[in-house]
Amino acid sequence: GATVCVDTNNNGRCDSGETSAVTDANGKFSLSLSGPSALIADIGTKAKNTAAGTNVTSREVLRVTLDQVKEQGTAVVVSPLSSEVARLMEANSTTYAIENQNLATRLGVPVASLLGDVNTASGKVQTALLNEANALNNRF
Repeated sequence: GATVCVDTNNNGRCDSGETSAVTDANGKFSLSLSGPSALIADIGTKAKNTAAGTNVTSREVLRVTLDQVKEQGTAVVVSPLSSEVARLMEANSTTYAIENQNLATRLGVPVASLLGDVNTASGKVQTALLNEANALNNRF
């Protein structure tokens, strides 16, 4: 029940006229775009937490950079980790590649696993990704 959109005016909201889709019961979405675009997921209190099956308790907005969309193509993962990479890029005036690598190094995970589907990771990598995602969720 989250709304995923192309935030064309960079205001952190899904405005009318911006291409958008609503996630299904598994958190998946599909957007038809003319080319890669940065995305946001506006997760309101009417959305369901797919893990717990309960309503989300407070609104959250997650982000995905254009570079991540280009890298992941049609399998984009919107997460607290993708939002953190976007935040670090802005805070440090650096690139996606640098902040993606910096965060992966800090967590001790392969850079290829950092922004992917945490459900496909295993062992220590999955634990590190989940721990960081939960910490970021509390911060956001």
